Amino acid sequence: MRSYIAVAAIAALAQAQDLDWDAVLQATPAPEVTIPVVYATAPTTTATATTVSYSSEAAAASVSSALVANPDDSFPLDSAIAKRAAATSCQVQPTGVAVGPQSTDDSVSAFLAYPSFSASAASAAAPSAVPSGYVNTFSNLQASNNAYGYMGYTLLTEYNQQTCANKCTKINGCQSFNIYYERDPTVNPDDSSCSNPASLTQIKCVFWSGPVTTDNANNFGQWRNQFQVVIAGSNGYVNKSIATPDGYNAGVFLDKSAINAPLDCTGDDSFIGSRLLTNTVFDANLCAVACNEQASYALQHPPY
Repeated sequence: MRSYIAVAAIAALAQAQDLDWDAVLQATPAPEVTIPVVYATAPTTTATATTVSYSSEAAAASVSSALVANPDDSFPLDSAIAKRAAATSCQVQPTGVAVGPQSTDDSVSAFLAYPSFSASAASAAAPSAVPSGYVNTFSNLQASNNAYGYMGYTLLTEYNQQTCANKCTKINGCQSFNIYYERDPTVNPDDSSCSNPASLTQIKCVFWSGPVTTDNANNFGQWRNQFQVVIAGSNGYVNKSIATPDGYNAGVFLDKSAINAPLDCTGDDSFIGSRLLTNTVFDANLCAVACNEQASYALQHPPY
């Protein structure tokens, strides 16, 4: 019954706005990103941070050219995320970025229940502690985000939300971040001789171009052989502002709603189309480019 109601609601909206639901249903889903939990794969290779680069100008040019070439079609954009190097058996992992384990009990349950993690997360979510220009979207979860537009991560020496915010602000396209404690193995557990090693605690800050919310905080860790990676003290923060494209007014936060285009002065529907951008970072300028191109096309090809 719920499925029928959902389909009926979608059909009603599509009829009202003539949205291209075929394109929506056929669009490539936003990719699920696996954030690395093993940082050293060889004695000379220790990765404690990575950043996904993004060029707004290049992406805008791709959007513009794609729309000019296919004004009636939606168009996905591809973005490449670097893969980590192949693992080396039982390779010792770096321990200098965070102390750990935090308890004499090196179990998963003890890690998840450790009061210091909860206290740090609660303190970082206090109104006075939220970084300027950001809002706190959730606090003290035992899961990290699988949000839209992965932009890299960094390891921290302390649980510091302001440090995360400063790094996010410097990354072109970063609009949100997730900070949390992660239970990681002391050696790469990819062999039967080291299948369940002792743990260490890392403090991780992960950057995203889309919002981090409780809805997409669905990464509860993973098994690496017999070792269980889990997460605690997870907080999310979203940038309050998105850069306003030239020629447009500042954005208005609509939460979980979308605009239903009104009738124009002649009583006709003012909706002129939609475009899907599913494989790039969240960039308001790309929507502006698409809007400009669509408006230009509509003026040159009026419906009457």
